[in-house]
Amino acid sequence: MKIKKLTKRIMMCVLALSLVVVGGVIYISNGPYTVNQVMADRVTLANSVSQLEDLSDLVVLVTPKEQENVLIKDPVDNNVITGYTKTTATVLSVIKGNVTEGQEILITEECYTTNLNSVLWTQQGYLPMEDGDSYLLYLKAYSDTSSYKGMYFPVDLEYGKYVIPQTAPISAMATTYTTEQLQIGAETDAVKYGEWYQQIVSSYFSNAEHE
Repeated sequence: MKIKKLTKRIMMCVLALSLVVVGGVIYISNGPYTVNQVMADRVTLANSVSQLEDLSDLVVLVTPKEQENVLIKDPVDNNVITGYTKTTATVLSVIKGNVTEGQEILITEECYTTNLNSVLWTQQGYLPMEDGDSYLLYLKAYSDTSSYKGMYFPVDLEYGKYVIPQTAPISAMATTYTTEQLQIGAETDAVKYGEWYQQIVSSYFSNAEHE
């Protein structure tokens, strides 16, 4: 399977190696943020790209439309206990799942901001989707008994989210990537993530360029 109806600008660019994470502050278009880790016990679901797709209810190319910073606070002292980003995304193309192009879906991103949006709290190396970019997402649906019923979440956090920039697209021929280009944090295994990224780009986009 491969994504259809993608423009060639999504397929072409030359990538260089650089360092973008310095002193615990990461600079992205929605930032800069000071990044803090939320400690959580998580079980890895997918050990390969093929498993990632098998486990996903949806595999879609999307662009974020709206993002809401949802904070859960202590009812006594009003301190923030936890939170998440509730993202409304528009589906650009469907690889797997029962949705259609142009449909809007709701996604929970396991990160949130505090201190007037200057501090980002996240798990592992997950960073929120950015305005103006497109993303290939591997999503799991919440169960019918969940309070998040009708919404989706990326499988294995950042390993279920891959940026496909509209302004500086990434070539399937690239073998090195920067953390800025991949939009991942310092806690991510950049080597593993880059290998998965290359497999995904090669699989889904290299053939689409010739359609």
